[in-house]
Amino acid sequence: MRRLPVDPLRRWISAAFVVSLAVACTQTSSNVAAPPSAAAAVTPRSTTSTHDTATSAIPPSASFNVDPIDAPWANTIDATIGGRDVSVAVGLADRIVYAHLGERPRALASNEKLLTSMAALDLLGPSFRYRTSAASDEPPHAGVLHGDLWLVGSGDPTLTTTDLAALADRLRSSGLRRVTGGVMGDTSAFDRGWWAPGWLPKISRDYVTRPTALRLAGGDSSPEPEAAAAFTAALRTAGIQVDGAPSIGAAPATLHTLAAVDSPAMSQLLVE
Repeated sequence: MRRLPVDPLRRWISAAFVVSLAVACTQTSSNVAAPPSAAAAVTPRSTTSTHDTATSAIPPSASFNVDPIDAPWANTIDATIGGRDVSVAVGLADRIVYAHLGERPRALASNEKLLTSMAALDLLGPSFRYRTSAASDEPPHAGVLHGDLWLVGSGDPTLTTTDLAALADRLRSSGLRRVTGGVMGDTSAFDRGWWAPGWLPKISRDYVTRPTALRLAGGDSSPEPEAAAAFTAALRTAGIQVDGAPSIGAAPATLHTLAAVDSPAMSQLLVE
């Protein structure tokens, strides 16, 4: 995990954000590799804290050295933790500089949002935008699209019926007047393996929104059909005739993009 740049005065604040982030998630599954068995030596730091922050063992790693330091922000975390049963590990480059019960397995729960946000900023960048497109096998001819109109998403978590109305208006402005097929909601953009070793029973389906490329903000449990139906209604409102009923399926790889709408920037999405 790459550390994002922060100025020195705010480093202790960034460190505090990892409170209760565990090194391991839940109890080790039989088909999940366990950490190496060699013990990692931790050098105690001088501190007046009554909590055992420095002597907690961290599972060893070939990439990280456990080397706690004495710093004001570390004492601040001590005071914040108090006697609470949480796990904290703070890394700086390839060095673990603070540890408190870091080896104890815990369920990450909503703290995973922090790790997901870090990964999104690192891999995609703060200016990245998710795109939702209207596409077809062949371009329209004389205002008529012969066949289906595909609605292809990329995971915009803020997609609304207003966005779909804007997409329909752009198609109308391009000259589209009729679709002889129907609107097809694409299901192929994301892997649909919605389970992983270590998850609690039913958590992924009863408590966690499953990742889909097409989902209206605040939508129901059938995201692609709902989006396809909403886009069909938006097209008709915009004055575009749609002959077929909305449906879903895996979009062909050779579609032509006719119009698109983009999400807010990643930096704004993370705030929401």
